[in-house]
Amino acid sequence: MSKKRGKYGQGRVYQPTYKAPDGTVKTVSKFYIQFYDKDGNQIREAAKHASGDYARTEKEARAILTKRMSDAAEGIAPTVASRTLQYGDLRAALLTHYATNKMKSLDILSGTGEHTIRGLTKLDEFFGFKIGSDKGMKVKNINNGMWVSGFIETRRKEGVSDATIRSSGVLLRQMFKVAASPEFKLLNPSQVP
Repeated sequence: MSKKRGKYGQGRVYQPTYKAPDGTVKTVSKFYIQFYDKDGNQIREAAKHASGDYARTEKEARAILTKRMSDAAEGIAPTVASRTLQYGDLRAALLTHYATNKMKSLDILSGTGEHTIRGLTKLDEFFGFKIGSDKGMKVKNINNGMWVSGFIETRRKEGVSDATIRSSGVLLRQMFKVAASPEFKLLNPSQVP
């Protein structure tokens, strides 16, 4: 008996309904998306942005559906673990990447023997990372607004040059790129800022 396969390229946005104990039919407030991948497998999931926020309108849900169908066409699968990923996970991937590829900018701290990269200390402080105790902020909460109003403004008040601040931004972006690379697959490429 062959498995029934759906038509590739079709999708829909919907709000499920259910019967309440009193017998009335209720509609769930969240929007869901349903579509078929290239292999004809049906995929159903809540309509969520990469940030983890749910779609508030049908229009938002349709945009998410279009993106997910595009990702499916390119063979990009959603990374479930990315919802719980923390800054420390990105940091560890970057340091591993630097060590594996014997990059010259990788330094070893003399006191502890820990690997580091110039500029990493200020990022660690900002994102709440502490070696051995706290992996820091969740990746889903890292966004452009908090970067500008938090990191950049704080560093400018400290009298740091814009070039140094840009270097920190480049290092953070590199963390995201490495985490999304085939080497680690912690994030989807679409989640790289």
